[in-house]
Amino acid sequence: MDDIEHPYAHFMIIEFLNEKEISKSREYSKVLFKMNDDEFDKHLDYKEWYETK
Repeated sequence: MDDIEHPYAHFMIIEFLNEKEISKSREYSKVLFKMNDDEFDKHLDYKEWYETK
């Protein structure tokens, strides 16, 4: 389960949940990644930066 702590793994999981149009994907991701709203927002900002660099 150590691999799930890697940001790229988070990105893949977020994309999977979004592609499958899972309801409450944000809430599920926050629980899975052990993040609060602010941390998850920062993570999404980093994801956007990473994908557009």
